[in-house]
Amino acid sequence: MNLSKYDSALWYEIFVLWEYSYLDPYLKDARVIFDIGTYKWFFTLYSLMHRSDWCLPCDFQECIHYLKNSPVDSFSSLEFHLFDPNLSINAAILIDLFISSDIKFYLNDSLVGSEDSSQEFFYNEARPMQSSVFWNSFLQKNSSSSWSFPIISLWHYILRMSTCIDICKMDIEWSEWDILFSFSSLEFSRISVLFLEYHILFDEWLSYPDKLQKHLTQFYNSVTIIPSPYTTKLWYILATNE
Repeated sequence: MNLSKYDSALWYEIFVLWEYSYLDPYLKDARVIFDIGTYKWFFTLYSLMHRSDWCLPCDFQECIHYLKNSPVDSFSSLEFHLFDPNLSINAAILIDLFISSDIKFYLNDSLVGSEDSSQEFFYNEARPMQSSVFWNSFLQKNSSSSWSFPIISLWHYILRMSTCIDICKMDIEWSEWDILFSFSSLEFSRISVLFLEYHILFDEWLSYPDKLQKHLTQFYNSVTIIPSPYTTKLWYILATNE
């Protein structure tokens, strides 16, 4: 598997620049992890790295070779819930790498939203990681190719679970606002740590981050907004109960 230019940049951000290092203190003991907006499953691999004693090479091909030729930990009692409309294609390598482990992978080949429904999904050919339910992105217009995808209600999904979520990572290209503003104490009480990449697509959304921070402080003891080094239209929020 060779990475495209932009997938290589994503790999670099995660495994060289350690973009998710804010979650390192919580990953070691996490048992149930949501990867919402899985795309190329790099965050899932990053999470597994912090649940083991691996010393993964920074190069993607070397990393895959290392994992294929090293004993795989059993990772008992560990489960990942992955959500992405192209998951059946993108997660194939991940599943193959850990087929002999005890990890439970729940693959949701769909979008997530506040309600069960379906919606048109626009594919960004140049930057597939920015494909979304919006026709344009803040970097460029998406291609005209689109198709209807099922939407899973994240609220219903969480409430059907018998366990709480230790870490919920969400990167869903501008759909995060609708979901999180609809959540109440019932849903947030099931999520111990929330890490969100949020996006400002329209000027009228400029007030959303402050509103969301105030919303989250009702349910979490600590809510930290982290600026992106790349653009003022992309930020992160880390919410915990420490």
